Amino acid sequence: FASAGDDLLTFHSNNGTERFRIDNSGNTKITAGIVTTLTVTGTTTLNGNLDLQDDDKILAGTGDDLQIYHDGSKSLITDSGTGWLEINTNNLRVQNAAANETIIYATENGSVDLYYDNSKKFETTTNGVTVTGRVQCDEIRAGDDDKIQLGDSQDFRIYHDGSTNIIDGHYHPIELRHQSEVHAKFVDDGAVELYHNNGKKFETK
Repeated sequence: FASAGDDLLTFHSNNGTERFRIDNSGNTKITAGIVTTLTVTGTTTLNGNLDLQDDDKILAGTGDDLQIYHDGSKSLITDSGTGWLEINTNNLRVQNAAANETIIYATENGSVDLYYDNSKKFETTTNGVTVTGRVQCDEIRAGDDDKIQLGDSQDFRIYHDGSTNIIDGHYHPIELRHQSEVHAKFVDDGAVELYHNNGKKFETK
């Protein structure tokens, strides 16, 4: 049944429980029941949770291009329409479900960091990237005069200058070894030494 009074219209079930009301400001409240389709013009403000069941979707865009939902086994953000999915933020952090481990952290005008088990392993920098730990890959490619540089001061360099393959000790001697045994030593501004069973047998002067 319906009742009105004090600029309020309400609808009740047979047992007197209020199910629907409209006040004098046009505010509408559904207190219980099933609504199959609800069309709203203007801004919708929720004072509680938006509780969607499995495969019930939040749809955005004229063609429902953006969809956010849970399919029963995983949560999905799907962009299937024109353009791309864009996230605009000063800082972006992706964490685990418990919110106590970082997976990805990206900073405006700064680095993008990748983590393994809450430990940072990869970081972009002004000059390239910084990797903590080992890098396993199938192939390394570098252009002419691009160098593989080793040591705190980049003292050891390997590169190709366009015509010559170069192993450059820069400021230090170069030794060819098998474990602790020296086979050959090349000294800057000095001798070339050849060894047998870790004993020097030949030296230029």
